[in-house]
Amino acid sequence: MLAATLSANWGIYGPLFEICENVARSDAEEYLYSDKFAVRTYAFDPTAGVAPLVARLNAIRRAHSALGVDGTLRFHRSDNPALLAYSKRPGTGIDSPPILVVVNLDPRYRQMGG
Repeated sequence: MLAATLSANWGIYGPLFEICENVARSDAEEYLYSDKFAVRTYAFDPTAGVAPLVARLNAIRRAHSALGVDGTLRFHRSDNPALLAYSKRPGTGIDSPPILVVVNLDPRYRQMGG
């Protein structure tokens, strides 16, 4: 989610990551069924795995042109170190609102702050 909102360009190498197929090889730092070594066909289910999340992130990026710009990224202070806050504005001449993103970096608990 950070990559999808922080960077103007983002992506997921797939389809291995999209369907969460991540079996490691024991003799190398690669995946056992890597696309690098074979052409495979996948039965893709758009409702499974991370596909719904990726679809939602892409829809948000299409709706907010500021997410496609790198030069306007600004980080904001937070009184809680578990919260990361940043904003982006659209490029010059684009009539679109800025976007503010607040990310909870704590994987276990909800956080509050200002």
